[in-house]
Amino acid sequence: SLVRRVTLAGEGFFGRNLAGFQGGVFQGINPDFALGEWPLLVLSGARGIRTRGGWAQLGVTPPRQEKLTFYAGFGLDDPRDEDLVSSPARDWRERNQTFALSFLHKLSGQLSWGLEFRRMMTQFLQSGRRTNNHVNLGVTASF
Repeated sequence: SLVRRVTLAGEGFFGRNLAGFQGGVFQGINPDFALGEWPLLVLSGARGIRTRGGWAQLGVTPPRQEKLTFYAGFGLDDPRDEDLVSSPARDWRERNQTFALSFLHKLSGQLSWGLEFRRMMTQFLQSGRRTNNHVNLGVTASF
């Protein structure tokens, strides 16, 4: 059955000051929020940073390979640019997105292992885009 071999998981979010939940690219409050356009900025006090985003992951178990599952995922966190205006200017994180490919192999009912490749791209207000590639190897023992 195709339905038993395919899984889809994910979540979406939006809100203000979500750094405690890893939202806003870990930015919750702009302590030096300013109104206006450079160079005529007027300090307005602290402001919670609004953000929106989510993630999704697709899992596929090949036929006759019940102990092997492949995954592909995508995540996005996009703070509102207008909440990132500050005086003095800061190198705020404007957007974060992630792509991931992985697999999980169950060696037995108690032992599994997997490998994941993840590419994270973060757009900074002043310094531009930064990219990070990450490989993770994991082993799980259940008892």
